[in-house]
Amino acid sequence: MSGQVQDLKLKGARLRDEGRLRASIASYQLAVQLAPDDLEAHYALAEVCVWAGERNRAVLAYQRVAGRYAADGELLKAIAICKRILELAPSHTETSDALAALYAKREETAPTTASLPPRMSGAISKPKLQAVSVEDAKAVQATTAPPTPTPVPNLALTDEALAMEIVIEADDADLDIEWEPVADETAFDLSSLPDTPLFCDLTKDDFISLLHSLEVRHVDAGTRLLTEGDVGETMFILVQGGVSVFRERADGERHEVATLDDGAFFGEMALIGHAPRLTCVETTADSLLLVLTQAQMRHLAEVRPLVGDVALELYKRRLLDNLLDASPLFRAFNAEDKRAIISAFAPAHVGPGVVIVEKGQAGAGLYLVLRGACEVVEHDADGEIFQIAPLREGDVFGEISMVRRQPAIATVRTLKASHLLRLDPNVFYERVMRHPEVEKELRQLSEDKIKMTTDLLLAAGVL
Repeated sequence: MSGQVQDLKLKGARLRDEGRLRASIASYQLAVQLAPDDLEAHYALAEVCVWAGERNRAVLAYQRVAGRYAADGELLKAIAICKRILELAPSHTETSDALAALYAKREETAPTTASLPPRMSGAISKPKLQAVSVEDAKAVQATTAPPTPTPVPNLALTDEALAMEIVIEADDADLDIEWEPVADETAFDLSSLPDTPLFCDLTKDDFISLLHSLEVRHVDAGTRLLTEGDVGETMFILVQGGVSVFRERADGERHEVATLDDGAFFGEMALIGHAPRLTCVETTADSLLLVLTQAQMRHLAEVRPLVGDVALELYKRRLLDNLLDASPLFRAFNAEDKRAIISAFAPAHVGPGVVIVEKGQAGAGLYLVLRGACEVVEHDADGEIFQIAPLREGDVFGEISMVRRQPAIATVRTLKASHLLRLDPNVFYERVMRHPEVEKELRQLSEDKIKMTTDLLLAAGVL
């Protein structure tokens, strides 16, 4: 049967290219009748329906594709298909509602199961995850290899179809293309579905609002997405493809920092802060992305405050992850230790002009500028305050007095309303300073900062 299905798909493609769109639809429909779980056939059917102006039929075919991705645990791909559906039918709600029911935040008192509606179950030959107990689901997950990801076809191709002049060959005008597959709804145990960052912490309504705000973008291999030093305004989610994260040296040579695969988030710091990009990012393959701009996030946070709170938490964790991964201070820590330290940082929201660390006073902890700006200040010979150094988003301060166990050598205050993260002194000494290598690095760092501060004060004529 597989050979027959393949022949039908090839015939459908040939008929489409010849402009015989109704005949192409009929061929693809027969293919999905014979092989209901052939995702490529369902997608090709949706595409040719768009070309033929059969938008309602295209929506139904796309729903089956989105349902299959949702069933396979590939939420981001399901969202990309849902966005295509919304282009064709802006008032459509069934698909986004179903995705939210499966993947939004799960309240403790809420039902432990949810279902895909029949219109989204037609590409699933049998239920992927029957409604079972949490214990059974975890046992299955522990012994079953994850499904092989199914690639998303090139959604950009149907952009051309939306503006294409429809031509129907006279010989095909009477072809019956009214068939639609009939399927039962598919039940899932929600504990068996993977959590997707950002989305899994949102209520259903917030999930849907975020989905509507996202933009789908297709980019070719070799496209520069982020440039080191630029002030970012966009977050990207890699649905499919690949990107390289790197830094460019002064001589033009690249130093690769990381490679990212499907499901990776990057550039999310631009949603909250205004700090320059720390690295460059470029696609290594043709890629499908979900994009959210800072302006969209601001608007979304105004009407859906939880979305802003969840994005801030994501930003906090990524900033701390980057700090702990990049800083030589934390090389001695394993992943579990790093997670414990990250969870110990407490947020502090401070207004403009507030003194956080005061010269001559005992240190109150290790601080990280999450959002906003601070400055290190001193008084000159006339008693006037002047800036020694600015502190931008991502900068750390307070470590000198903590390491030396002495009063602070300079004053730090906020330049504007800021979000800070603070690590309590007790946690600092118990979890950070217990590593001899870390203590050595911190002492060297504090000595370097003291020397820099002293040099600046000498240059200003204060010392």
